[in-house]
Amino acid sequence: MKRMMKIGLVSLLLALLCVMPVCAAEGTPVADMAGLFAEDETAALVEGIAAFQQHTGIDAVIVTTTDKEGYSAEAYADLFYEQGGYGKGSARSGFLYLIDMEEREVYISTAGGAIELLSDSNIEKLLNEAYHYLSDAEYAGSAEAVLHLASDYYDQAMKKGWSYDAESGSWTAAVKKRALTPLKLLVSALLSALAGLTAVGNVKRKYAMKDSVAQASASAAGLLAITGAAFSFHTQADELLHRSTERRLLPSGGASGRGGNGSGPFGPSTTHMSSGGMRHGGGGRKF
Repeated sequence: MKRMMKIGLVSLLLALLCVMPVCAAEGTPVADMAGLFAEDETAALVEGIAAFQQHTGIDAVIVTTTDKEGYSAEAYADLFYEQGGYGKGSARSGFLYLIDMEEREVYISTAGGAIELLSDSNIEKLLNEAYHYLSDAEYAGSAEAVLHLASDYYDQAMKKGWSYDAESGSWTAAVKKRALTPLKLLVSALLSALAGLTAVGNVKRKYAMKDSVAQASASAAGLLAITGAAFSFHTQADELLHRSTERRLLPSGGASGRGGNGSGPFGPSTTHMSSGGMRHGGGGRKF
């Protein structure tokens, strides 16, 4: 009897700890809790995820459910990702593709470097692609389409000159070096020569002006000595000192306080903070 009570207590504790279904599917790349995939489809998806991870350094998860336990699709996907221990590198980069049969909704949650890869516009395109399959009840096909398109976006980013660090989850744009053509070299040389000649001309003009000023000063001094005219510099200085001046600080157009979410290879990504304290991007729609 006591042994049965101990077993019951242990079971109760485990049930309390596993408030989310991730307890039963922790670390599983494909968690088909709605039973939408055949065995061969699940195997193909697992293989596709492994290839995606190897190619990009970014994690991918596919989840189906019939019970979100009171969570919204966004909150469920975010928490499933976090509590399941998914993500690559220190930024836990990756995305989760959720098919919610409870409310017939599909949602994509992104984290780390996947936030920049799957921008707002790219997520819309992924959802459009998935919808074609979901409307025909081809659930595994929708997941495969999302994987393939996400991989294509990674390749496009590389072709644009972007590089990705899998450990930090950061994207860096390459600085393009412009090659100098013979015509550009000739124009550059002519401009340099012209600048040099202009500088020499300016120096000559300055010396000529100094000579003219010296001659004018000597002439003015002689004229003043002859006529006996005088000019009081002290009077003018006193007038300037007694003039009041007013300084105004112009308001600067500083930052509005609204921080942007940054732009990666494909433009901005809207992000939010989950209840677990992790930043995610994402989007979804009904089907």
